[in-house]
Amino acid sequence: MPLEPVSALSLLRRYSREPFRKVLDQWLANAPTNADIQALAKKSPDRWGQGVQMLGKLSGYSERTEIDVTGQIEHIHQLSDLELEQRIAEVQAQIATLPARAQLSESASAPPKTKAHAG
Repeated sequence: MPLEPVSALSLLRRYSREPFRKVLDQWLANAPTNADIQALAKKSPDRWGQGVQMLGKLSGYSERTEIDVTGQIEHIHQLSDLELEQRIAEVQAQIATLPARAQLSESASAPPKTKAHAG
C-alpha cells in the first residue's frame, strides 16, 4: 500500500527510513523468481550486487551495526545551563542504577587531572 504524499514527505523530513522500507516490501512482493535472479547474477553480477546494496542501504542496513533511536533527541546546545545541569543529573542517576559491572570506573569517566602552571 503506497504512502500518502503528505505522509511520505513528513516522514522524509524526519529522516525516517520507513518510506524506503515500504518500497522494499513492494519490490520484494514482486520479486523475480530464483531462476530470474540467477540469470541476472550470471549475466550482470555487478548490477545484481548494486541492486542488493542500494535496496539494503535504503531499507536501513549498512556496514555498521543498525541502530534505531528511541526516546527524545535533544540538541544540547539549545539547553540553558540549568536544563543542561538537570539532564546531566538525570543521566548520572540512570548510570547509578546500572549493575556494577556495566558502570564505568570513576577514573575512566572523570576528566583528566592537570597540574596548575605557576605564572
